[in-house]
Amino acid sequence: MRYKPISEVSRQALVWAGLSDTQAAVYEALIHYGPQKATKLAFLAGVPRTLSYKVLDELVAQGLVIKKDESRAVSVFFPVHPLKLKERLDKQITEAQDAKVALHKLILDFNAMLGTVPEQELYSRVAVYAGKAALGPLSATERSTLQKDLQNLLAHLQK
Repeated sequence: MRYKPISEVSRQALVWAGLSDTQAAVYEALIHYGPQKATKLAFLAGVPRTLSYKVLDELVAQGLVIKKDESRAVSVFFPVHPLKLKERLDKQITEAQDAKVALHKLILDFNAMLGTVPEQELYSRVAVYAGKAALGPLSATERSTLQKDLQNLLAHLQK
């Protein structure tokens, strides 16, 4: 069964917030149709019934769905407010921004290690080391590996 989203925009937003396509389908169906039993929810979300139990357990573990068990009755699943997902996405954005700052510092450290060599001169220096004469006493395998590494570095620097 292929899931047909209630709204392509909301489904994509759920996926961007970190849910799988199937999780997004089930959660979106819960939001749209309200609390449901797993079998009915699987039908509404367009996912296999057996898979819906696994997905619901994952959503419960993530704190996005609440499972209500009544004695001698089938469990009913309730959606948690989507603000919970927004909070999670905000945290991911903050972590990504922190990673970007750390990466920028790493770039600065790398540039400092290279010194203040103009890019064009840096390329010519690397090219000199890539020549056979500069790598004289190395074996053919070592030379080949080093040349590949230097070519990769040049390609990376040109990006």
